[in-house]
Amino acid sequence: MNYVEEVADKFRESCPDEIILGPADFTLIAEWEKQEIPKEVVIDAIGELSEPGVHSVADIRSGVKEYFVNWLQEQRSAEVRR
Repeated sequence: MNYVEEVADKFRESCPDEIILGPADFTLIAEWEKQEIPKEVVIDAIGELSEPGVHSVADIRSGVKEYFVNWLQEQRSAEVRR
């Protein structure tokens, strides 16, 4: 399975009752891949942000980038501490 398929599957798994992925969603996922956002980070973000009643699908879509920025900062901080 490739990046786009795995991330799309995680969206479907996390929000089975409220999500239908359209072309824009697949484009967004492909953009995350082009931006070299690690697949594991995207999948973790979707998992964390998909609690029922907490975040909407739109929140999840926009939250992935913010989650990645926070992840990057944590990685850089860990490198500095070494």
